[in-house]
Amino acid sequence: GGAAAAHYLGEFPWRLAFLFGSLVVVTGPTVINPILKRVRVDPAVSTLLEGEGVLIDPIGAILAVVVLQVVLSGHPSFLMALEQLSSRLAIGSAVGALGGWLMGSFLLWSRQFLTEELRNSVVLAGALGVFALAQSLRSEAGLMAVVMAGLVVRQKAAIAERGVRQFHGQLVVLAISVIFILLTATLSLKAVFALGWGSLATVLCLMLVIRPLSVWLCTWRSDLNWRQKLFVAWLAPRGIVAASVASLFAILLTERGITGG
Repeated sequence: GGAAAAHYLGEFPWRLAFLFGSLVVVTGPTVINPILKRVRVDPAVSTLLEGEGVLIDPIGAILAVVVLQVVLSGHPSFLMALEQLSSRLAIGSAVGALGGWLMGSFLLWSRQFLTEELRNSVVLAGALGVFALAQSLRSEAGLMAVVMAGLVVRQKAAIAERGVRQFHGQLVVLAISVIFILLTATLSLKAVFALGWGSLATVLCLMLVIRPLSVWLCTWRSDLNWRQKLFVAWLAPRGIVAASVASLFAILLTERGITGG
């Protein structure tokens, strides 16, 4: 849907339109979670939106990388793209599950002599180690690995969650603040206006047609009522992953001389 909107409304060539479509499948927990903290919603809706934001980030980022490789190769192959996507997801999930289990086991074993500050450092070091290991085995598998590791640690280790969350929150605020400034520093207002009304129509199509349609299809036989479905359909801001990956793609496409990158 995003690719079709970018092509017919934004006048993107098909290969760039599909690249755009792969980028905008993500929502992003860094945007969704602060909203959910301010707006009181049912636990089912909150869990659904948070889970979507967390899980779709690595899938969307890996999908975008695979589509970029197809675009740069000039020889599109569905089977090749499927193999690259599935291998990255599988390796990342396997490394993350193993790393999360080892991290959780260590946290349980050491809880009597490990202080809260050291526990935070262990979690951070473990996340970086899992990411690096997955990346060394298969490029772009690291994001999926740390997401899976976090899910496993949460289930296995009875750690002091409040302390880890506070430490995590401080890191996120610092990192996201820097990234947003760096990304907007590379953005030209002239380039935004040069996209014309077609780009605005593309965004409106994503918000008012494609997102509601996808939510309606995915929650067809769920227990959510129409108000909850409407809220889920409306809450679809694009996260920092889409913006940061897009900025990297712009550099790569420009270097290859692809018009419109």
